[in-house]
Amino acid sequence: MLVATAHAQLLPPPARRSDTAWPEVETPASPEAEITAATAPRPDSVFPQSTLKRLPAPAAAPEFAADFAADLFNYLAEPESDAITPHAELVISDGKVIELERDWHVTLGTSAGQIRWAGSGGFAAYGRDRFLWVHGDTFPLIWGKTTHFIGASDVLVFGTVDSDATLIWDKKIDLGGGPRTIRLIDNPADRWRTAVRFNQGFTNGDLVFEGIGVADLSAANNDWQGNLTVNQAELRVNVGASLHGLYSITIEQGARFVVDNLGNHASSLGGHYLENRLSQFTTINLNSGAFSYLGQKSGNSFERTGIIELLGGANVIDVTNYRPGQSTVLTLGGLYRDSGATLNLTNSNAAWGGAFGTGGYTPQLKFRDRAGPWAMPELEGGILPWATVNGEHFATLKGKHLVAYTDYYTGDPNTWEAPHNASLTTHQYLSTDRSINSLRFAADSSLQLDAHTKLTLNAGALLSTGGDGLQAIHGGELLTPERELLVHVYKGWFSIHSNIRQTLPSNSSGIGLVKSGDGTLVLESKDLSALRGDHYLHEGTLILARRGDGIGLGGHLFVGNGGRDGAKLELYGDNQLQRSASMTLRGNRIREGIFPDHSNTSLELYSVEQYLDTLTIEGACALNFANGPSVNDLIGFDHIVIADNTSELIVYGWEELTKHLLIHRSAEAEIAQYLGRIKFGYDEDPAHLIDYNADYFEIVPTWYNGAPEPGTTGAVLAAGALGFFAWRRRRVANKYA
Repeated sequence: MLVATAHAQLLPPPARRSDTAWPEVETPASPEAEITAATAPRPDSVFPQSTLKRLPAPAAAPEFAADFAADLFNYLAEPESDAITPHAELVISDGKVIELERDWHVTLGTSAGQIRWAGSGGFAAYGRDRFLWVHGDTFPLIWGKTTHFIGASDVLVFGTVDSDATLIWDKKIDLGGGPRTIRLIDNPADRWRTAVRFNQGFTNGDLVFEGIGVADLSAANNDWQGNLTVNQAELRVNVGASLHGLYSITIEQGARFVVDNLGNHASSLGGHYLENRLSQFTTINLNSGAFSYLGQKSGNSFERTGIIELLGGANVIDVTNYRPGQSTVLTLGGLYRDSGATLNLTNSNAAWGGAFGTGGYTPQLKFRDRAGPWAMPELEGGILPWATVNGEHFATLKGKHLVAYTDYYTGDPNTWEAPHNASLTTHQYLSTDRSINSLRFAADSSLQLDAHTKLTLNAGALLSTGGDGLQAIHGGELLTPERELLVHVYKGWFSIHSNIRQTLPSNSSGIGLVKSGDGTLVLESKDLSALRGDHYLHEGTLILARRGDGIGLGGHLFVGNGGRDGAKLELYGDNQLQRSASMTLRGNRIREGIFPDHSNTSLELYSVEQYLDTLTIEGACALNFANGPSVNDLIGFDHIVIADNTSELIVYGWEELTKHLLIHRSAEAEIAQYLGRIKFGYDEDPAHLIDYNADYFEIVPTWYNGAPEPGTTGAVLAAGALGFFAWRRRRVANKYA
């Protein structure tokens, strides 16, 4: 029996043995002997060391052992035989994959040359796209029920970090009535290549695609009834695929769902157009996700969905019209939004396919002809303040089409009126109180308010499109009657120096800040006390650099969405947030397996002393003492909560004596369960607590127990102690970022 405990990569047949260095095989004396694939590398590539384990050969049969090893590596080259080995079964477990170098017909079982699942795992392709046929009959494999197929609670895995081809799965899968999960792993050097293409469909249950990788659904699959979720991954529907039976499609945590009529050339898949691959009764849920419709290369294209619900996060709907002289139309059953969610409508081939329109040869995003007002979002002063088009304009409705708003007021700010959606393209000055609906900054523009001037944004919306310089609002006060202040920042930097106020009574729940776009928002206001609701930094960077003795941001700040892109919060100076504020970091690993401790969501400190209520960690998140070893930084929490066993906090830039991560003494019992999920740089050892003062413990690396304070030990002892600790730190410096 061969157990795939890592990448189970088996080598070409005897005809190519002269190209390889074959391992010596000994009759094992222990219950299990290891054959390491690194001793027999693929002639044409480099791959991570992997281990294949086998049960011992009979002590009296060394020739059998030698044949066993030869046949073990006689695998999937070109093109004589597709037998894995006549002497052993192959067992898939522990989340690992078999690396295929040729097409393969295989059966399930425990006999020689068969495979079986004993846990999570799957396959990856190398060299060129590889077909995999499991069993030779027409009956589907039933997940959790077919003997030797994957178990009900196990995960099917496709791809590796060095796979360079697509695995083509050619067998229908019955999901067995329960929710199932497929994990996708990408190659960082070829991130858009498809890890797996399903040439046959699914049926009977809910399915989740997760991970940082890509999959194709290429088969007609209208008999599949259930719910589909794409989490972080990219899922493409192409070739002959249609999904009329699904109840819902949820796209979350940075995932992409692509209806693809153009073709996936990264996996040698040409374009094929089908009208209406989806059902008008399928609900599309977007929660920090992207839904893309790619029209065909030649001719008009049409697709429809049911209701689209924006559940949270920064979301994208993309309609790609391939060339002039044709149209690409996506019809929606409705569009609803939950608080905090944003939407950017894109037509990613605008240079050739044109801008969003209401007819003619354009990309079009429209509601059904029979859609009532209840199905369409309500405009606020002519715009959707939470939606943008290509990061350049607010979105609006023309009839039943979603298009870019272009009817901006561009006159002198001192002539602004309440109905205006104003747009600036130069530096302007405002000397009298004004009320407008929204404000857009384009080109190299800024607004200077007189010291006591108030500017009210009735729709609570600002849009910075990215200019040559720093777009900004200076002076005075910025007011909003809304519960949300929506700030969309694309491509560049946008700075708010004005104090932010709410026109509602001071005893209200306050304003929630919602930041979308890949750009950087800088809040340098002296007083941020009105911002005490729930705040969402969906993407890009937020810099809190409040100056003076005012009040910082309050409420609860959510940083990132747990997806591919992440977000960054930077604190400059003390008390940028109120003492009662809480924070949740929602991150993800960047290139898991290549940079295993590098998070895409971080809290970064620059000359900070800050105490907060609760820090919650969801996913892989980073705390970065970013200001160098000689600068003092301190951040303390009453509580730290780490969501689950897959979440962790990684601390970078830590230095003894100058960088301090504190936890209140009252939380000693609760923090004990999380110390193993707090890592310092690349040190895999758990953190531990040392005394800091009467109120706080300090969280430090395992090896550090605290250096004596110079003020209590004398100069000579202090110098010696500090020298010792500097030496100790140098010993482990290779563990730290």
